[in-house]
Amino acid sequence: MPVYIPNKETYVKYDISQIENATIKNIGESLGYKTCQLYIPSDSHNYGIPAIAFKLFSKEVVFAYVENGIEEEESVNRIIQYLRKFDLIESYKTCYSLRDSLREGINEECFTTDFMSSVLGIDIASNGSIESSLFGYNFIFRNGVLVDFMDSEGLSEKIRSWKDIAPHYYEKHKLLAENHFGINNPKVNKYLEMQAEAFSSISLESLKILNSHAPGANYAMFKLLFESPADTSLSIGELNDLSLAEIQKIVFFEK
Repeated sequence: MPVYIPNKETYVKYDISQIENATIKNIGESLGYKTCQLYIPSDSHNYGIPAIAFKLFSKEVVFAYVENGIEEEESVNRIIQYLRKFDLIESYKTCYSLRDSLREGINEECFTTDFMSSVLGIDIASNGSIESSLFGYNFIFRNGVLVDFMDSEGLSEKIRSWKDIAPHYYEKHKLLAENHFGINNPKVNKYLEMQAEAFSSISLESLKILNSHAPGANYAMFKLLFESPADTSLSIGELNDLSLAEIQKIVFFEK
């Protein structure tokens, strides 16, 4: 399978004949990158590109696999077409391996201030912390390398994932909990954690069923309907016969 790398304003074939077992890891290392420094989105195959590797947190292409049997000019065109539609921020919202890559990079001490400055476009001191509002993370550095990171809003990994994937539901649940418990009440976060856990295991079909009901019924109380710790065996139909206030009492363990 041919591999292409950037060359000024275009892309050229990269000779992988000398790379034993030309995997993503080995090709990346031959170009000076560790796997944790690369980001590979999942939708490039729609363009006949089985894999395209970017520098983490950037739109800078490191290399791309293109399907066999495609002329070089067409291969380059496919890469360019994909890049035109590629949305960096939207792509990272469904990047479930990002935190794993960051942890791996921290363990291997490969996220230097120079590397992170180059991809984030921020001047970074050898010791201290910076916030990337674009990606919603705070990064902490010591002696010129990344040593820790955290969500800018203090969200847990599950809540952050839920918010990225389904911001509409997240905001509704957050507002509901804040109205019930009060803003900045620790119970708000506990409730959001519960819903995020449930959202991670809900089936698409069940979500469609919930979406089909009137918004006055509830805001898709996932945990109540799926593996709920609340003491209730109400069906979806029975829930819709209750008022929102009655549902809240059950969901917030007050009944």
